[in-house]
Amino acid sequence: RPEQNQFQGKFTDQLIYSRVRMILSNGPPTQYFSALSAGLTVLAVGCTTGWTTVTLKKLRQPNSIIPITAAEGSWIASFHELGHILSPIPTGYIMGKIGPKLCMVAASIIICIGWLLIYFTRSVVMLYCIRFLFGISMGITFTVAPVYIAEISSPDVRGALSTGFETMLYLGHVFEFVIGPMVSYEMLAMISITAPALFLIFALWMRESPYYLMKTNQYEKAGETVSSLGGINSLAEVEEELEKIKENLAMRTRGSLGDLLLSAVNRRCLMIVLMLAIFQRLSGMSAVVAYAAFIFPSTLGGLSAAQYTIAFGIVTLVFTVVSAYLMDRSGRRILTIISCFGSFVVQFCTGLYFFLSATSPNNSLSWIPFVTISAYASLYAIGLGPIVTTIQGELFPPNVKGLSSSIVTIVHAGFGSLVTKTFQILTDSFGVYTSFWIYSANCLLGTIFVYFMLPETKNKTLLEVQRSM
Repeated sequence: RPEQNQFQGKFTDQLIYSRVRMILSNGPPTQYFSALSAGLTVLAVGCTTGWTTVTLKKLRQPNSIIPITAAEGSWIASFHELGHILSPIPTGYIMGKIGPKLCMVAASIIICIGWLLIYFTRSVVMLYCIRFLFGISMGITFTVAPVYIAEISSPDVRGALSTGFETMLYLGHVFEFVIGPMVSYEMLAMISITAPALFLIFALWMRESPYYLMKTNQYEKAGETVSSLGGINSLAEVEEELEKIKENLAMRTRGSLGDLLLSAVNRRCLMIVLMLAIFQRLSGMSAVVAYAAFIFPSTLGGLSAAQYTIAFGIVTLVFTVVSAYLMDRSGRRILTIISCFGSFVVQFCTGLYFFLSATSPNNSLSWIPFVTISAYASLYAIGLGPIVTTIQGELFPPNVKGLSSSIVTIVHAGFGSLVTKTFQILTDSFGVYTSFWIYSANCLLGTIFVYFMLPETKNKTLLEVQRSM
């Protein structure tokens, strides 16, 4: 194609120029620092989602600073997902124009504004608006961060760094679970603002995606970035990496909805990632995180519901770290199959406990929901949780990555909102066991889907993954 020839010509000329100008890296790889920096935006989002777990219970107390009803609490939890639904499409377009780094900066600024508003507000309606803002920042982060991490990571650590996305999300939950019960409503907002503020500082040294730099004809910067990210001090190796990126980018010259839907390969990739996102959300994690303080027993073994919530968050975080270790060793596929089937079993057991306790309560067995839900969180963390962001960053070619990530994030948010909102409705109408049995059934369906449809991408370059589809 003429466009490709022009692209290749520009690349060659600039590469000759960069032989003189490019500064090769003499230090350790910066991909870890850049991935950690991106993870801080995910940590900030995790704080916004974990906030509901500890704050909704406070706001429903008689002496609440902002008294709310159960229905209002349900809307406070759900408005977050509504904002999450609306932001991905424009984010995918904007990311192609300004790059993923500036998109993450924008998301962090929005979160900072939200925490400041929470500190000053005394209105339920304003809380709805703030949660909507937080949802927008979540949509930006969930669209951009997986793509960014995949594009800056070398194949041997890409799975671990992508799993770090989930690790930082749950670290944000644990942060809120631990700090929330100990401080006031206002103080929690001021402490929570530190995560996005810290990212804004780290962003000063964070590298831009080399794919974005190549796409926007910033070839010399792309070379310097590849050298820095990988700790490469050989010009030949840098040129080889840039050639791979160039070949990846040249797969197509445009990235429209038609490119995404008219290509059989792209359609298959989109179907796989969308179904993974749907099964992930319908496994019930959104509801468990939002209502953990209400699901766990009030007292058991000397622990309060708040302490059980903290323990739940820590268990989830620990197994997410385990997943980061296993993802590039065991592979994505086997971990996700184990995760889905195990979640099917424990979610069914949780529902069975609540069903039996509704007909014949037995306080001596009230430890069961904590054990089964913590087991679910552990299983979720090693497969179902990280698989969407990992595969999302790997399957799609660069020309449709922004658009496909936007669509996946919208579907992810829509089903997350559905799960969060319907939990209270199903609990009030049919009993809490109904929700958990629905989640269990979806985990079983997810197991079947993953077994037959999910490809293994372990230790493959992005180009190799996309060629194999």
